[in-house]
Amino acid sequence: MTHRQTITALSLIMVTTFANFVDASQSGTSLNTEVQSAISTGQVRAVLENGVATLYGNVEFRVDANAAAAAAARYNGVDTVINRIFVSD
Repeated sequence: MTHRQTITALSLIMVTTFANFVDASQSGTSLNTEVQSAISTGQVRAVLENGVATLYGNVEFRVDANAAAAAAARYNGVDTVINRIFVSD
C-alpha cells in the first residue's frame, strides 16, 4: 500500500468514526464555512439537501478532499457525504 493510499484509508476511517461527534450548527457556522476551513488548498462548495451533503470544487491534495468530507460528515443534519472534489495532484 502506498503512502497516498494509506492516508486515504485512514481519512475514511476517521470520517466514519468521528462523524457524529461535532455539531457544527450549534456554533452558528454554515456547512460551507466548516468544509472550507478544513482544507489548506483550493476551494470547495457544499450543497446540503435531505441529509445529503454533496461537495464540489478543486483542491491540490487528496488529504484536503478527505478533510472536507470529514468536516461535512461531522455537520449536524448530514447523513451522507458525496465527495465530487477534483484533486489536481
